[in-house]
Amino acid sequence: MDTSNNIVAIVYFDGSISTATNEGVTFICDEPTFFTISQTMSFVELNAGLCQDINGGSKREVVKIKYRCPISIVNGNIKYQAVKISSDNDMRLLCMTYRQFQPHITVIELYVEFEDVAKANDDGAGPSSCPVKEQCDEEVPTPCPANQQCNETVLRSCSANKQCDETVPCLSPANHQCDETVPSSYPQLEEVKPSPFPIRGTECEINNSESDTFLEQEHRSGGNGADDTDGCEDEENVPNRVAIEHPFEPVPFMRTLDLEAMHAPEFPQYVNVSKNYAANGELCVGMLFKNKEGVVQAIKNYSLSKSVDYKVHESEPATFYCKCKYFGSGCKWLVRVSFIKNKDVWEIRRYNGPHTCNLEMASQDHTKLDSDMIAQHIGPMVRDDPSFNVNHVISEIQSWYGYTTTYRKAYLAKQKAIENIYGSWEGSFEILPKWLEALSLIVHGSIVELETLPAYHGTELLPNVRLFHRLFWTFGPCIKAFEHCKPIVQVDGTHLHGKYEGTLLVAVAQDGNKSLLPIAFAIVDDETVDAWYFFLYNLRKHVVMKDGVTIISDDHESIKTAIKRCHDMWAPPKAFHMYCIRHIASNFLRKFEKPYLHRLVVSIGYSRTEREYNYHYKQMRQHGDAYIKWLDEIPREKWVQAFDGGHRYGHMTTNLVECISSVLKGVRNLPIAALVRATYLRLCELFASKSREVYARKDTGNVFSEMLMTRLQENQLAAESVLVTTFVSENEIFYVQEPSSKEELKVDLRHGYCDCGDFQTDRYPCPHVIACCSNQNINWEVYVNDIYRIDKVCKVYEKEFEVVGHQNTWPVYNGPRIQPNSLSKRNMKGRPKSTSFLNEMDEREIHQLKRRRREGLRGKRVRRRVKSSLQL
Repeated sequence: MDTSNNIVAIVYFDGSISTATNEGVTFICDEPTFFTISQTMSFVELNAGLCQDINGGSKREVVKIKYRCPISIVNGNIKYQAVKISSDNDMRLLCMTYRQFQPHITVIELYVEFEDVAKANDDGAGPSSCPVKEQCDEEVPTPCPANQQCNETVLRSCSANKQCDETVPCLSPANHQCDETVPSSYPQLEEVKPSPFPIRGTECEINNSESDTFLEQEHRSGGNGADDTDGCEDEENVPNRVAIEHPFEPVPFMRTLDLEAMHAPEFPQYVNVSKNYAANGELCVGMLFKNKEGVVQAIKNYSLSKSVDYKVHESEPATFYCKCKYFGSGCKWLVRVSFIKNKDVWEIRRYNGPHTCNLEMASQDHTKLDSDMIAQHIGPMVRDDPSFNVNHVISEIQSWYGYTTTYRKAYLAKQKAIENIYGSWEGSFEILPKWLEALSLIVHGSIVELETLPAYHGTELLPNVRLFHRLFWTFGPCIKAFEHCKPIVQVDGTHLHGKYEGTLLVAVAQDGNKSLLPIAFAIVDDETVDAWYFFLYNLRKHVVMKDGVTIISDDHESIKTAIKRCHDMWAPPKAFHMYCIRHIASNFLRKFEKPYLHRLVVSIGYSRTEREYNYHYKQMRQHGDAYIKWLDEIPREKWVQAFDGGHRYGHMTTNLVECISSVLKGVRNLPIAALVRATYLRLCELFASKSREVYARKDTGNVFSEMLMTRLQENQLAAESVLVTTFVSENEIFYVQEPSSKEELKVDLRHGYCDCGDFQTDRYPCPHVIACCSNQNINWEVYVNDIYRIDKVCKVYEKEFEVVGHQNTWPVYNGPRIQPNSLSKRNMKGRPKSTSFLNEMDEREIHQLKRRRREGLRGKRVRRRVKSSLQL
């Protein structure tokens, strides 16, 4: 007996079904048993087999069968659902599901509920079959055709050992006479009567087309021409026909055998209907798909797994037909899939496989592994983080499919995956003004400034159409939050990585707990003077409205010119413009290409006292006057902490790297509307998270922020070793000395000054101030700036973001359509150029890239030396 198509099942009974598991549904019983299911088994056979194998001689019948059906695989974990089995179609779907989930599952799990036969009879259901040796007393009428003598007795089929002694009358029409009854125990041969319908001569035809087919066959009558109807009489009407003598010698036809016919398939058009898809990876007739896309995807996956290729010969709304690329040259592989309207599914109707062509890997890539297929595969990765690079896509496809795709194909696949999840690049510009209008109306206090350009078709101005130029936006809660942040704002720009070029400008603030907070954004074409003026003007007008604020930026000429164009908006005493030390050091490195001097430049900028500055400045002079001349061209108060007047609060950089990593990670890769919406959603989450955090700290009785308490505890520990030598009570001036140094430091509590520079820079007590306060029993908390108090930090996040609901709830937009500027579209010819510009914001990526390059060059040198030694 062939058991290759049998499936092992585990049967649970007299137990329970649990749904409180990570796998969804679990069957439970004390002693489950094994059961063998054939892939051709019907539901009735399954029912009877379970009764026989499990119940034995007991009088119980099956009332319900449930299948533990796998429905999904997530990270290697299978989710199950209980599905009722009640028909032959359910049996077929059960086997198909089992095949599709191999090799993840190896057995089928069933749960069977039984019921006593006696109990079922009490309910009126009746026994399922006749008892043994039961008397059959009823009469069964049997219809007879018109004008036919009913002389025979129709035998009634009964079960084994059942006695049927009754007489069965024959039911006939009104003009039919039935005068005789015959005992049913006496068998009679049924008399053959001529058919009342004419038998026309037709040949047997078998339609084996590639669509739905039916085999029809009609008997052919003898004779030819008019003899069939005019002069032919029936054989039963000839009373004395002469019998023809049979010849003794057989003719050759009687010895002819067709041995191949005994191995012919039962349904030639479905020769692969019983093959297991999961076992050998082959397709099979009868496989079902929800849509045409699923059909194409399955055939592509099959071709990739088998390292074969195919050509599409027919692709219609209801048909997909393809053949092997080498069809007609030795390989006969083909597959036809059709849409079954009454089932609303696509089904493989014809399949001739597997491939028999000689497979040679002519290329590391595969023609069917196109960007659309790769985009579908990397969709979950893009949903989690759209910022991963193209090389990561290539590595992922190589590990999954075994093919090394091209850089351009991987790049296009990533862009398509982003479109599939976050919307198309062009459509995003059209929905942008609708989203911005909803944002400004729903999130109170939000500001949106959108600048557009006229759109032309040739020389004709297009009505009601505008081209995107630049955009500034901020949120109401961010404007309120900045009022309670440190009076500093850091601005910087970063390039967009999408289909259209552009630059994202960001303004970042910081609360009293040293947490970064983006407060304003802009998308411009590039970091030009006009672009920076557009951003800084709106930033000062709508967000940074208080005086005495410090703005930290790059020392680029475009920013300096834009600030001058704003007149006195960013000029002292309303505002103080400082330079980012990271940019200064990077510009120095780019100018002189001396990496060993990079750290010395940073040390000069971070000098908190004039003495410390002079020390590092003298070290730089020893390396060359050219370096000193370059540094002296930058005003000291713009980049050296010792001369900034305490306006920086100790912040020397723009911190955009940390902001992008923590709050805005990945947004540079999104279409424009998705980018703007991502800033809204990220800040909603940031405000909610920080609000819970700071209010929880306030509820526990803390007075200051967590960051400040950590620093003060460190300073208190260091203050224990500080010696207070002199105290002048008239003006609250102290002189202290550290054990490690004989130098005496001056502390002026009244004017908030210490020679170490930390007190006036950080705006909270340094170790020397704490030592002086302890010496005179002064509460050092009065010298902590209010910005660090927990009440102040709570006010930063007290205003909540209103919810911008579904697009259907937005107000009606009546403005012009916004389209992207074609001039900003990236050049798609050849390999895409990297958009990871070597600027300061990407400093970490630069270091990693340089390290990989050094390791690669080192590896090449080693391989070159090994190769040379082998040649010797």
